[in-house]
Amino acid sequence: MNTLGRTLIFLSFFLLNVLAFAQQDSSESKSYDIIYMKSGATLKGDILSFNEKEGSLVFRDIDNRVYSVSKEEYLYFKENILVIPSKEKEIRPRKYNDILYSVGFSWTSLSGPDYYYEIDNGTSSSNFSVTPICAKLAVGKINKGEHYYGLTTEFALTSGVKNYVNVGLRYAYTFTADQKNVQIYIPAELKYHNLNSSVGLYGNIENEFFNYRIQSVGLNLGTGISFIRDHERAISLEVMLTKHVPQPLQISNMPERVVFKPGEMRLIGGAFVLLYSI
Repeated sequence: MNTLGRTLIFLSFFLLNVLAFAQQDSSESKSYDIIYMKSGATLKGDILSFNEKEGSLVFRDIDNRVYSVSKEEYLYFKENILVIPSKEKEIRPRKYNDILYSVGFSWTSLSGPDYYYEIDNGTSSSNFSVTPICAKLAVGKINKGEHYYGLTTEFALTSGVKNYVNVGLRYAYTFTADQKNVQIYIPAELKYHNLNSSVGLYGNIENEFFNYRIQSVGLNLGTGISFIRDHERAISLEVMLTKHVPQPLQISNMPERVVFKPGEMRLIGGAFVLLYSI
């Protein structure tokens, strides 16, 4: 898949999410203040007063009951949250107080530099391109419902790639945190990539291969949609594009009579990701 194709898929997925979010009926909407309790409950109503020094507040709920909430009882609160009664339903809780573990799969595309080689006065050209299916692991924590911070790694499961692994930092910002059971978010990852593989030499040489190694630091940006399930579980789908800063290409096991000439070292990449969070 070329760069244009990946970009179109990315933009289509993002625009569908934006349209789905924009098409909500807000004609009967009303704003509330919402308190997120340490017990996992949420209180909806109006904050009448807030003591900044002690962290306590006076709250009136939607049943017009007024009571005090101490700092020790709640995690955080948000003001003026738009609620649409006509579509309102039970909001399943997310995991805030514990570590969040995610497991899943990614279909990753990596395309490296063009190259050509000469064998006994013959010339052939190609480029480095692999699309391994990878296992993906992530561990992190959600802060204030909107920000996720964690670590992530992927490693190849398919036999066509000798060794592909990446590891790094993961961040995600959620637009609709705590308001819906379907949430839209933007994931970003900064990772080290390492790929070891081999390429067959064709033409006048049969059944011979050379090995190559590609290393890079990559920045992943994309869009995701998460379906919140019962028991603080979630299923997520992501589309991501990767900007690589590669290191020099490493070649080994090249036959002596082959003249190998790589092109400019540049990498492009992207991924489709399926994650299950527990």
